Amino acid sequence: MKDQAASTLFRLPGELRHEIYKHSLTSPSPIIDPCVPSRIGPTIRSHRHYTPPLAVALLRTCRRILHEAPAELLYTENHFRFTTSTHAHRFFRSLAPKQAALIHNVELDLFFQQIDTTVRREWSRYLAWAPDCGVWARKVGSLRIDAPRLKTLHLDIGKDVPWLFFEGLLNGPEGLDRIVVSGGRSSGAMAAWELSQPINFPGKPYAEPHVISIMAQCVAGEKDQKVVAWEKTDKRITLQVIKVGALPKTERESSLAVFKCGEKLPPTGLCPLREYEIREEWVIGSPKISPTVF
Repeated sequence: MKDQAASTLFRLPGELRHEIYKHSLTSPSPIIDPCVPSRIGPTIRSHRHYTPPLAVALLRTCRRILHEAPAELLYTENHFRFTTSTHAHRFFRSLAPKQAALIHNVELDLFFQQIDTTVRREWSRYLAWAPDCGVWARKVGSLRIDAPRLKTLHLDIGKDVPWLFFEGLLNGPEGLDRIVVSGGRSSGAMAAWELSQPINFPGKPYAEPHVISIMAQCVAGEKDQKVVAWEKTDKRITLQVIKVGALPKTERESSLAVFKCGEKLPPTGLCPLREYEIREEWVIGSPKISPTVF
C-alpha cells in the first residue's frame, strides 16, 4: 500500500483491525494433513490434505500489516488434524521449534486405520509420552516432543476400535487442558443412561476402567478441577474431559449442573467429574440395569 493513510483498514481502531486479522488467519475447520516442504523433491502432500480458506497473503501486503497482524494465530488458534503419525511427525519437523511450540490443538484421525495393526502400533508409540522415547521417538516421532505445549488432544476413533488399542493410546498423554474422544455410540437402552461406555469397543470387559475415567488421567489437575462434557447424536458421541481453568467463564458457571441418578442424560451436557463418577457408580450398582442385557 503506497498511501496507507488513505486505507479504510488503517482508519479503523486497532481493536477492530485485530479482529479482522483473527478472522482472516483462523478457521473453525481443521487443517488436515498440512503440506510438508521437501528439500530433495516435490512437496509432501497427503491425499486427504485440506486447508480451509485462510488469508495468509494478507501478511505479505505490507510491512505494517506484517508487524500488526499476529501471525502466531495461524498456529495457536487453528487446529491441526492428522491421519497418520508419520505425516504428523514430518509436519512438526518442518517447523521451527518456536512455531511447533505454538500449536495447542491437535486432532488424530484414527477412523481410517482400524484394520492396519502396523499403523495402530505407530500411533501407540507416537503417543507414548515418555521423556526419553529412544529409537522409536527418532523413527516415528513423539507428539510430546513434536508439540511440547499441546493443550487439546482430540481422538476421532470412528467405530469398533479395539479396547486395548484405545486404552493404550490414553496411557501416554498427560498434563493437557482438554481431551476429546469422538466415536460411534453403543446401542441399546444403556447408552441413554450412562456415559461410561458410550463408544463401541470390541473386547472391552464391563469391569475394565471406563472411558471417561481413563480420559481424566490425561488432563492436568485434581478431580474437583475437571468437568465432563458430551454431545450425542443418533450414531455418534463426543466426550470431553476439561480442566475447569480452560473453560470460558460462562461455561464454568453452567458446569455446576447436577443430573439425578435415574434420569436420562440430555443430548448435550456439562457436569463436574465427581458428579459423573457418583452417577456412574449408581448406574453400575443398580439392579434395574444389567450390563449383560445390552
